[in-house]
Amino acid sequence: MAYQQSLNNYRNYQAAVENALDSVKDHSGDETFAQKATRTAAEVARDNAYDSMIAAKYNLNNATILSPFAGIISSLAFANPGINITANDAIVEVVDPNSVYFEVDADQGDVTNIKTGQEVTIILDSFEGQEFSGTVSFVGITPKIGETGTIYKVKVKFLDNKVIENGVKVGMTGDAKFTLRESKNTLYVPIQFVNSDKDGKYINVGRLKNRVDVETGVEGEEVVEIKSGAGEGDTLYD
Repeated sequence: MAYQQSLNNYRNYQAAVENALDSVKDHSGDETFAQKATRTAAEVARDNAYDSMIAAKYNLNNATILSPFAGIISSLAFANPGINITANDAIVEVVDPNSVYFEVDADQGDVTNIKTGQEVTIILDSFEGQEFSGTVSFVGITPKIGETGTIYKVKVKFLDNKVIENGVKVGMTGDAKFTLRESKNTLYVPIQFVNSDKDGKYINVGRLKNRVDVETGVEGEEVVEIKSGAGEGDTLYD
């Protein structure tokens, strides 16, 4: 209503200006002081009405809270009208399901091996036995503040945009496995069967203490690539 009234006032004062200009249109060279005063008063009133209209429009635009993106309201701090708030109060929290990511804390020894676009397997504590695929979307270049060591933030984007619909919640914890190197068509053994001493790495084949020296390749957290020294189907002992 205030905005509509400001439009009406501006239209009224604009008409007054047009009337004043019409009365002096043939007196551009001999306009009297009285005519100038009348014209100027009308123009000032119109300009003030225009400023009032702009202010009313601004207030109207800010009378409604608009989210900068589409999403789901996850928190509504003040659900009732009439509550006094400050500029720093969080009023509404909105989550965009398509932008949910898994945050990893990587120390300075590991972060050098992490690159954007790298494949990651996410294992959430709340989803036992289930893995989620993702890719690295951000690697921090400065350490996180407040950490005891030199820790860098890494963001992993879920490849499945519907993880929220499938039960994943913001704040869940878990682990992330990063693919640093990959070897295809590879013979591998569980890592606990590979032993090492001053002479190198070896495995026990066929029976205990039957040492067979091996050459290893890519090593993961669970398996080790065997380049030579063992064959497919061998029985191993630890």
